[in-house]
Amino acid sequence: LKLATDPKWNTLIDDSFWKITLYDNRVVSAKAKKLPDGKYQVTMKLHAAKYYADAKGKQTRAKMTLPVAIGVFAKAPDGVEGNEPILYLEKRHVTDGDSTLTLTVDGKPYEVGIDPYNELVDRNSVDNRTKVALK
Repeated sequence: LKLATDPKWNTLIDDSFWKITLYDNRVVSAKAKKLPDGKYQVTMKLHAAKYYADAKGKQTRAKMTLPVAIGVFAKAPDGVEGNEPILYLEKRHVTDGDSTLTLTVDGKPYEVGIDPYNELVDRNSVDNRTKVALK
C-alpha cells in the first residue's frame, strides 16, 4: 500500500495495519442559535485523542494527525437513528485534546458528532454524538 499511495497516508496505513490504535473522540457539549437569515450557528466543544496500545494493553498517547469526520444532523422524521438528515458532514483536522468548533448550517440541528459513524476504533464510541441545546 505504501508504495502505491502518497506518503501523506503512511501514518494512516501504519495505524490501521501495523499498530493497535485507539481513539478517544467525544463531543463535550453542543449548542446552536438561530441566525437572522434562518440558518443556525452550531458551536461544539470536542475532545480528540489517539493512543497506541502494546500487546499487554498498555496505552501511550500519540499525536492526533488524522482528519476526523464532523457531523451535524437534523432530527429524523421517523425518529429512527440512522435516518437523520445530514446538515454537515466533512472530515476535518481537529486539535489534539480539547477544542471548540463553530459551523453554520442551513437547517435546525438536532445532534452533532465527531466520528459520528464510528469509523475509528474508539475507547468509548457512545460519547461521539450528543444532542444540540438550542438557545
